Amino acid sequence: MRPGHRYARQHHAVELLENAGQKAQLIDNLVGALKGMPRVIQERQRGHFHKADPEYGRRVAAGLKLDIDEVMTKAA
Repeated sequence: MRPGHRYARQHHAVELLENAGQKAQLIDNLVGALKGMPRVIQERQRGHFHKADPEYGRRVAAGLKLDIDEVMTKAA
């Protein structure tokens, strides 16, 4: 499998959401599910979301109140 290929598929799935309301609901659901998780898991998941779609990852990080620069440094 090509590097990043699985993230391309996930990016496509996010793009299929038709409107901003659907995207906002997805982000709200993810943030709600991750809020009770340890920070290391939140950061790891945020990194995966960023690889699928940078805006998606940024919005999840904002919802979890994660330092985006710190998370990106760890993901690099």
